[in-house]
Amino acid sequence: MTEELKIGVFVCECGNEISGSIDINKLISEVSKNPGVALARKLRYGCSEEGRDEIKNAIRRQNLNRVLVAGCTPRTHESIFRRICEEAGVNRFLFEMVNIKDQCSLVHTQSKRKATEKAGVLTRMGLARLSLLEPREPMNIDITPFALVIGGGIAGMTSALSLAKQGILVKLVERESELGGTLRNLGKVYPSMTDAAELIRAKTESIKENPNIQLFTKTAVAKVSGHIGDYHVTVMEDKKEHNFSVGGIILATGASVFEPNGAFGYGKEKNVITQFQFEHMLYHPWEFEDIRSVVMIQCIGARDEARPYCSRICCMTAVKNAAVLRESYPNIQVSILFRDLQTAYILSQEDLDRARGLDVKFYRYNPARAPKLRNGRVSFYDELSGKNRGISCNLLVLSSPLIAQGDARTLSDMLKIPVDDLGFFPDTQVKLRPLQFLDKGIYVCGAAHWPATVAESMYQASGVAARLARQLSKGRIESEGLIAEVDEKLCRGCESCLEVCSFDAITMETGKDMSNISKVDPFLCKGCGACTVVCPGGAMSIHHYTNQQFFAQIDATVTSGDKSREPLILGFCCIWGGYASADFAGAKGLQYPSNLKIIRVDCSARLDPAFILRAFEVGADGVLIAGCPTGDCHYQNGNERCQRLSEEMMPILSLLGIERERLRVEWIGADEGQRFAQLINEFSAKLEKLGPSSSRPK
Repeated sequence: MTEELKIGVFVCECGNEISGSIDINKLISEVSKNPGVALARKLRYGCSEEGRDEIKNAIRRQNLNRVLVAGCTPRTHESIFRRICEEAGVNRFLFEMVNIKDQCSLVHTQSKRKATEKAGVLTRMGLARLSLLEPREPMNIDITPFALVIGGGIAGMTSALSLAKQGILVKLVERESELGGTLRNLGKVYPSMTDAAELIRAKTESIKENPNIQLFTKTAVAKVSGHIGDYHVTVMEDKKEHNFSVGGIILATGASVFEPNGAFGYGKEKNVITQFQFEHMLYHPWEFEDIRSVVMIQCIGARDEARPYCSRICCMTAVKNAAVLRESYPNIQVSILFRDLQTAYILSQEDLDRARGLDVKFYRYNPARAPKLRNGRVSFYDELSGKNRGISCNLLVLSSPLIAQGDARTLSDMLKIPVDDLGFFPDTQVKLRPLQFLDKGIYVCGAAHWPATVAESMYQASGVAARLARQLSKGRIESEGLIAEVDEKLCRGCESCLEVCSFDAITMETGKDMSNISKVDPFLCKGCGACTVVCPGGAMSIHHYTNQQFFAQIDATVTSGDKSREPLILGFCCIWGGYASADFAGAKGLQYPSNLKIIRVDCSARLDPAFILRAFEVGADGVLIAGCPTGDCHYQNGNERCQRLSEEMMPILSLLGIERERLRVEWIGADEGQRFAQLINEFSAKLEKLGPSSSRPK
């Protein structure tokens, strides 16, 4: 017998952040009319201790069996309220959170009526989903109490030592014959000016003496399988194979220095070198015997079309090396040609003043009028003085950026973690889960993540080591179980799901009737939902995110008989990309029309074509799909699958008489709030011109 719904709805005022734009009393009055709602009340601050106690007391006194909180974004607060539910005796999966702050009150401040109406619709959508949720229990497995650290540079050495000091057994794998990585190219470490060779020596000695660390040099990782708590690793050491299991992995493979071949004759001219090569020269005095003038040019091979980013450390390195050179060889003239001096809280004003005090010359150039080298003379236009200048030099030093390691994509495929277009390993969420991937057993630190200083790399390494140690010390790992599930009665054994799974979580097994059926590994599955979309028999479903729940939300967006409304936009937003950017727009108070109603999805790959058709069927005038940018998908390639699906949908919409412009697909990053608000304004204006969709119910 199905349990009677007794839903408790709690609307948070968040001080005046929400109540300033939304009529809370009217919202509660409307919410109370929904089926299954046993209690609806407002809270001043739902996440405060007082607010938490009020929710727990209400659950116990009213015997509530489901809870909805309308307030902040679930990206930051869902886990808090889930714990509150559990403490009060309600299964954590019988909770729903509706975002009426970042995606409603803060972005619709100009009309309290419209903001209140939208909050009502969003809450109604949440209630529709909540009524279909089912309780679930987490699964647990034992953890293998070992750690693998890939990379023996400063980040890898620091994380390995930190883990070992906490009693964790570590396998440290380095592909070179010695430890140190890029640090071996440095003389002094900024800003402490510590001797780099001494730092490497001390770290190496500590590693070799530590009984908790097993060091593999001249070794490459050949294969990784398994899941958090139990990874199976194969490494090759001089054609010798080693196999072992670990509970977690730290990726610290560092970065390489870009070789600007061809620039200013680099690679052909002996007196044209990189900044890293120059630093090596600084500690070999005989190499400066015939040098009278050194010119350093910044941003060579960076901040251009091929590598549009700033490497961050180049300016710091140039200023440091210029000062060291002037102190050691005061007769050598040093000039730095820069586009912008990137400090990034690394290079201080004191450092610049020190360099200027040593008579280091600074000139600003524009890449549109790039410096030129002819016959040992660098000519350029100095933007600071507005003059054309020329400097004779015996040595030209090119500051080139750090770039991703050449095997980054191989490791990405092996570890089933995302890699961006530049080859670096991005955070899952830079603010909420920095230095970690969707796979909670894998961490990244140092320059493998993004160009970093030695100090930053060591800081990050200590941070991820602490997290991994805490995880391994638990002894058991819990999986929430929000994963794919197979209905064996419907499974045809076609292997479509197996082909689209990016995490090798699906295998084929022989069923009771000797036919092939799919089986999902609950600890490998990440719940992206790609398999549910391609399954022709409907055998695949995702716990907590079923098709029925999505349909219920879609159906709840439109009130029966409402024909005079503004164009309705239904947005399916990836929690990592589009949804996060909508939150960011709210945090910045960027305004856009209230006719956008957002349904969050864990990945755009979960977007079933049936959802789009249902949206138009119930009366949506436009559908927005907002996923992660290309190369940033947290599920490897979910956005690419969604892109193909949306392209396949276009001719179907045309056959149904629905203009193609009504389906808009955008790939948008979590920090692109301005762009998100702009595209909603543009899309809404477009739909106004198109008029009501022909699919609107008559």
